Amino acid sequence: MAKKDPVLTSINNLVPQFKYAFEKAESYNFPPGYASAEQILVCGMGGSALGAEALRTLVQDQLKIPFAIVRDYHLPAYVNEKTLVVLISYSGTTEEVLSCAEEAVRKNTLVIGISSNGELKELMKKNSKPSLVFETSLNPAGQPRSGLGLSLGMFWGALVKLGFLNKPEIAEILPRWSSLAQKTRNKLIIFVSSGFLEGACRAGRNIINETAKTYADYHILPEMNHHLLEGLACPASNKKNLVFLFLESEFYEPKILTRLKLTREVVRKNKIKTITVKLKGKNRAEQMLETIFNASRLSCQLSKIYRVDPLSIPWVKWFKGRLAEK
Repeated sequence: MAKKDPVLTSINNLVPQFKYAFEKAESYNFPPGYASAEQILVCGMGGSALGAEALRTLVQDQLKIPFAIVRDYHLPAYVNEKTLVVLISYSGTTEEVLSCAEEAVRKNTLVIGISSNGELKELMKKNSKPSLVFETSLNPAGQPRSGLGLSLGMFWGALVKLGFLNKPEIAEILPRWSSLAQKTRNKLIIFVSSGFLEGACRAGRNIINETAKTYADYHILPEMNHHLLEGLACPASNKKNLVFLFLESEFYEPKILTRLKLTREVVRKNKIKTITVKLKGKNRAEQMLETIFNASRLSCQLSKIYRVDPLSIPWVKWFKGRLAEK
């Protein structure tokens, strides 16, 4: 029997990861006062923060209190006893998150830890703070980006339990971008989307960077119309090197759909390749997960085309090693 690819297995487990973690968080009994938070602040780095970012942009027109994300060592000055501080670290050992955790405890915030284990779990236990711990069996690849459904599900489930959000309807997410690997090979991929998909595109970009060891980026409508249209002509190699991947959704407002079509026309007039993907999810939450799922599968396919190890992150490890020496 052929050995299963752990990366592809983890990617295909996105929805099972999400549902398992969501249900676990939704069943947790949080201390009094947590449901009365006046603002939400997530602390996370790299793949551990991708799910929170995808959720933030998805629900920004639904959530009634401010929601921000910190990717740094310190909490903002405005954090107080009414701030729900959610610390997300897949391993539980991320130094920036642990630094924020210490500050959150000192400031007596409404703090929650989300991890698989590690120092974060122990710090929450030591200070009698809620700690949501997920099992990692649904993520055999072992990387935070391949276990995105776990951190996202835990966080989303907690917000639903606390009454900040309604429970989402998530059905099966199907592979739909199977032909894109060959169409985007040897190209720099630029995602284009709007509003509720911004966080999903950020996740897709990061996952492609790490898994396929190739450049990818994203731009958001309408903001990109105010600058990027003039940045396509030079250098001349743009015509050969770039591919714009337009994500089209029935949930965009009419003005955004018009902008998408006109933006695509400008890109084509600059003789740069475009691909349009029409998202099929039945609601915005499904389309957000659909984007992450298919971008993850694309990253895995590209890693095979480029013959690179989808699990290893040698330059990130090199950087962390040198940083530790300083």
